Amino acid sequence: MQVTTRVIICMGAIFSLAPFAIDMYLPALPAMATALSTDINHVEASVAIFLLGYAVSQIFLGPLSDSIGRRPVLLAGLVLFSVSSYLCGIAETPTTLYFYRFLQALGGGSSVVVFALINDRFEEKQSAVIISYIMSVVVIAPLIAPIIGGEILIRYGWEWIFYGLAGYATLVLIAAKLIVREKSKKKHASDHTNNTSKQSLTASIGSLFRSYLPIIRHGYVMSHVLSGSFAFVAGSPFVYIEYFGVQENHYGYLVALNAVAMIGVNLVNAKVLQSIPPTKKVVVGSFAIGLVSLCLILVNQLSLGLWSLVGIIVTYVGLLGLIAANAIAGAMAKFKQDGGTVSALYGVFQFGLGAVSSALVSGFHSVDATVMTSVMACCGLLALCSGFWLYRMTRTQSDNKAEKLSLN
Repeated sequence: MQVTTRVIICMGAIFSLAPFAIDMYLPALPAMATALSTDINHVEASVAIFLLGYAVSQIFLGPLSDSIGRRPVLLAGLVLFSVSSYLCGIAETPTTLYFYRFLQALGGGSSVVVFALINDRFEEKQSAVIISYIMSVVVIAPLIAPIIGGEILIRYGWEWIFYGLAGYATLVLIAAKLIVREKSKKKHASDHTNNTSKQSLTASIGSLFRSYLPIIRHGYVMSHVLSGSFAFVAGSPFVYIEYFGVQENHYGYLVALNAVAMIGVNLVNAKVLQSIPPTKKVVVGSFAIGLVSLCLILVNQLSLGLWSLVGIIVTYVGLLGLIAANAIAGAMAKFKQDGGTVSALYGVFQFGLGAVSSALVSGFHSVDATVMTSVMACCGLLALCSGFWLYRMTRTQSDNKAEKLSLN
């Protein structure tokens, strides 16, 4: 599978299914509540159910792709996503909507193989560059999804939002079938079997834990920053619209600044910083996010106003563009045969910690921006601690290598 523009766009389209499924129907929640004869909070629960299903699917589909291959898991998941999206459009009760949304999430979880496919084919530095390009495509989805969903709602009704998702998933399925390739199944299975048998014969629980420490170290840095972004998603409508008085039709533009920052940083990472080792960029990004988190607390405590807060948040979210691609590439480089499992662990980290941070913002409601900024800052400082841990472990490994070379 050669790296071409169409491959990057295809991978980005696959990975953007979940953001579209989460954000595209948000403008339709009141209309759906009326149509399903229920309260809006019951329809809102379908968002949480999707996130739960998406996290659960990561646990199973990642290791499954290591066993039977990436492509079959991906194509089957896209079929399930497309069919269940259509079924969401014909749901007549909240219960059936929940069930179909859960199935939709299980299918969407097949995107876990995207990073594994890249990891199978490319070295660490090149993987980081490719993932940066893919993330630049993916980040467009939450930017345009609510706008598209709102237009479809006004013109055709809420059902057609899900029909549109089904059609989009079908197009992605066709593209994936034509474009996505993986290395020989026989070789992949043989390598994985040998790797698994060696582990089962020689590895204790402790050694297995140590072998996966690179995933944990890189994953914590990325997931803490991402969970801070989830805290922003949960709290920003109240903070921007209710507290600062931003008009509802202008709210989307402020959120779009975050996406623009992420795209810009991803492109800089891919174009300008590609010669720097990914792990080093993760460490630098974690230190930067720690500093920005302190500034976030300061801006809120001093009540410096909307635009100061927006500027700090844009910087905070933009740094995710530096950390995400490099964290994934840095961790997965050591696990060529278990790339699906590694990618799945990342999904669990992200959605698990994100659920906690968004629940904290929703549960501890305040009359200003204090709760949102505090949770975001805590997540950023936890990312700093994880980055320092990563730095110490990397430094220790470098010192050990240098000592061995000097002895030789």
